[in-house]
Amino acid sequence: MKILFAAHPSQASAFALAPLARAAKDSGHQVVMAGSMQTTDAITSSGLPAYPVTDRALSEFILFDRDGERLPPASTDEDMVFGAGRFFGRYAATAYHSLKSLAKTFSPDVVVGGSLSFAAPLIAARLRVPYVRQTWDMYEIAPYIPGAEAELASEMAELDLRNLPEPSTTLDVSPAMLQTRHDGSPHKPLRFVPSNTQTAIEPWMLGAPAGKKRICVTMGSRVETTDTYDTSFKKLRDLVEALSRLNAELLVAAPRAVADSVRHLIPHGHAGFIPLDFVAPSCDAIVHHAGGVSTLTALDAGTPQVMLPDAEIWQRTTDRIEAYGAGVSVHPGPDVVERAVDACDRVLSDSSYRSAAQGFQAQIREMPTPAEQVVEIEFRR
Repeated sequence: MKILFAAHPSQASAFALAPLARAAKDSGHQVVMAGSMQTTDAITSSGLPAYPVTDRALSEFILFDRDGERLPPASTDEDMVFGAGRFFGRYAATAYHSLKSLAKTFSPDVVVGGSLSFAAPLIAARLRVPYVRQTWDMYEIAPYIPGAEAELASEMAELDLRNLPEPSTTLDVSPAMLQTRHDGSPHKPLRFVPSNTQTAIEPWMLGAPAGKKRICVTMGSRVETTDTYDTSFKKLRDLVEALSRLNAELLVAAPRAVADSVRHLIPHGHAGFIPLDFVAPSCDAIVHHAGGVSTLTALDAGTPQVMLPDAEIWQRTTDRIEAYGAGVSVHPGPDVVERAVDACDRVLSDSSYRSAAQGFQAQIREMPTPAEQVVEIEFRR
């Protein structure tokens, strides 16, 4: 079979799809993963062939409409979600038109798309082949659909579609305690397998110095020193400065330029590229932006986490993780950094957080592996 995997223009989305794509490739299928130029390294470092659909940066799709006009910032959570749906739609439109060219020489039998990879149902509809969704995290999908459909109106009209097609099946990486039904498609469990760029293991990665707790803080791979479209860098810098006051080793997982800008704030620890899948089990707490892959990586490691979700749509899930006792969900607002540090201090001193996180870990480990679920793609042919 020929299988096309469609990622989003972020490294996290490519890494989230990589375990299933590799499993399909290892089963003898011909696999291609589509993404932007920004995700090409993530795809190829995962041992997969990459098809770049655009060289435009992620920030361009977020900040500008199709005519190149800069978009105003959202004023409410509802506007943010609708605008995010349109952003995913803008990228999907670019990807869809590029994939039409790919399909002339690589015509897939099945298209597999990530949670918000809306190019996948479009190209599948055009080629009249099955579309399978693989979620890349545990967050809701349905609230983004209206914005995506508004943005993709012309592409949908070209295909005589009134709505974005639902997948024939959804392979869901959410642990049972966090599952959300996204639509009417059959939902099948798929074990989340952490995946990221790898590096040579250095001795400090193996564990914290004797007598010290280990905290890892990250704002994801998209954080930039310029805060182009959000305030992630400022939040990271303030967190690092505040967390350094705790008696703990501090690891800052960040792109090189960002790490160089905060390294002087760390009295004990390291900043730079850190293979989170390898280091997470040795951490006593992971403090992060509530990115789906970061959250699932911590759950898979059985490591307590402090999550800083910016929007209510993410808070609905992070609050559930807090309710189960596996971490703390710190909402935006005044003193958010100090509240996050206080939460981290609680997590470090209360072993019940580790026990609850290990409960999630056990549940994830019982889910069918990507190798076992390749059959769900094969069955759709």
